[in-house]
Amino acid sequence: MNLCLHFGLTQSPFNPAPDAAFFFASPTHEEALATLQYTISAKRGCAVVVGESGLGKSLLVRMLSDYAAERADVLLVQGIGQPQNATLAALRRASASADTNSAPPAQQTTLAAWRRCDSVGARPGVLIVDNAEELHEQGWRDIIALGTADAPLTVVLLGAPRLLTTLARPDLARVQRRVFRTVRLEPLTRNTAEQYVQMRIKTAGGDGTKLIGENVPAQLFRLTSGNPALINQLCDNALLEAFSERRDQITIADIGNAMYAILGGDYCERPALGDASDNATAYPRTARFAVSTRSKKLAAPPTTRPEPASRIRMLEQRLASALRTVHRVRTRDMADDRLLTGESSGETVANTIAATTPLEQPAGA
Repeated sequence: MNLCLHFGLTQSPFNPAPDAAFFFASPTHEEALATLQYTISAKRGCAVVVGESGLGKSLLVRMLSDYAAERADVLLVQGIGQPQNATLAALRRASASADTNSAPPAQQTTLAAWRRCDSVGARPGVLIVDNAEELHEQGWRDIIALGTADAPLTVVLLGAPRLLTTLARPDLARVQRRVFRTVRLEPLTRNTAEQYVQMRIKTAGGDGTKLIGENVPAQLFRLTSGNPALINQLCDNALLEAFSERRDQITIADIGNAMYAILGGDYCERPALGDASDNATAYPRTARFAVSTRSKKLAAPPTTRPEPASRIRMLEQRLASALRTVHRVRTRDMADDRLLTGESSGETVANTIAATTPLEQPAGA
């Protein structure tokens, strides 16, 4: 039995890959999507979306690209990894069909080559720049040149908050003057974070009220501060923790074990996602544990290569088995430590985490 089948799911609910089916319309995300769609439809020049890493900008890029391709040629630029002498872009030609599978594949081009193309001005164009704060000088020069053309493109810039500092530079005044609106993506609140988890599980065919245990939403929010990517990261690992013990519900202990798996055990502090200048987010110091391992002879590789789905199920089973072994050893070693120090034998990993930073109490408690 694989993980999804065990939990009654049709697909993985916390896959980190951007998927429009899992779009959660929090107030700021709904505002951002509506603003971007209006900017493109009304040809309002330029729109800017800023937010820390993990808040869903890549998903907005995916959804906006599909939306814009129904009415315009789309140039998608990734600000990271650009060469110094050109600005590479993926060109997606306008298609009347909303079916992305039937659309022609994207073509590789540069912004300078697009500006020289004979078809520029014959049909509308949209330029979407993700991680725009990482663009080099040539990239900004190309954007300015496209903005001063006879038929300027609609420009959408998405990036970290320091993108606003970049746009305030005097040499980018012509870009700033074209900005129609700027939207800031905010982390989820405690209530919307719980709704987000429930939505993802429901979209994947499950029942979040049964799958998520008591106090788990509060623990998730406390550890992630409402960052959707971090929520996905923890929940995806917690599902595997529960599956490894053949349980049907995620518990706080699973969240604690997921933290161990992600952070590598004893870890006090982890830098916050986003700009390097941002303040670090403090994570609770978890109890130290030791796992005794013995060398084992590796099994011979199979003579026939299994199908991809079979490989995934095989890897799930192997990882689940390994997790069960680790948990047994960890529980035994922690029990030994408690006997030596005189601590209670009923304390779990999650209790240790919770004791360091108490859970938020429900309203009215």
